[in-house]
Amino acid sequence: MRTIILSCILVLMGFSAYAQDAVRGKVVDKHGNPIPGVKLEIKGGQDSVFSGLDGTFILSPSVTHGSLEAYYSGMKPARTRISKDMTVTMRPENWWNREPYRHSFFISFQTGVRMDAFGTPTAPSLGIMFGTVKRWGWYIRALTWLDSYDYAFNPTGYMASGNEDIAPGYWWTTGRTKKNHTILTVGAIARLGCALHLYFGAGLALAQDLYELADGSWVGTEPYMTYVPINHETWEDVEPIEAKGAFVADLGLMLRLDFVVLNVGTSYLGNIHDPSPDLPGNWTLNTGVGFIF
Repeated sequence: MRTIILSCILVLMGFSAYAQDAVRGKVVDKHGNPIPGVKLEIKGGQDSVFSGLDGTFILSPSVTHGSLEAYYSGMKPARTRISKDMTVTMRPENWWNREPYRHSFFISFQTGVRMDAFGTPTAPSLGIMFGTVKRWGWYIRALTWLDSYDYAFNPTGYMASGNEDIAPGYWWTTGRTKKNHTILTVGAIARLGCALHLYFGAGLALAQDLYELADGSWVGTEPYMTYVPINHETWEDVEPIEAKGAFVADLGLMLRLDFVVLNVGTSYLGNIHDPSPDLPGNWTLNTGVGFIF
């Protein structure tokens, strides 16, 4: 009998020591109401417990430091440093604060407008943007413009100063040109702790100017005309040129709405035709809509 009584006393003393050394805590919502049935995991370990009906929980006495992660359906996962008499506060999860659990692929159809150095819109654009993101990710974006211009030109006119190159050569019979400008950028995208993402990158812009000849064909050339006082219709042959390139910088925001993404941003293009720092480049204003999955 004495042995049984002594054993019971030792067990009670052990439970008392366990209760004194163990980390206690409580799980509540933002209003302070207890949340029962919350799973609490020790970060980096295998131990886990569940909160009781009153939201309280007790950790093993061996757990004295580290982080505790709480999971409950409909609530945003919460992480708290382990301490004596700790309180874990959980908040409802929604599209704005939902944490990504894996990398998601997105694709977005782009449109926008190019602005010249004076802020005047010059041409619309079409393109595509795609990539992957979790908290960090990458993207590739491509845009193209197809500009067409009609110029009124008097082939017998000339400048009073007598300067050369006063008018387009073979091109004067049609007065039309197409400017095919394309940009390709690659960059990083970062989640801003919510549904908003910041993207930034750099790339290259290419330009190819096409001119219509008298026979209706188009050539990728730069036409020149030399004014000769005796004969106003003396023209030099057009000189072939290659596509020219310039630096491009990207900056924008992307918003995730469950399975839909929206983005708005801007790109700076160096002066494609003359990369001299004395000549300002162009700005593009871009928007897009797409899907993420």
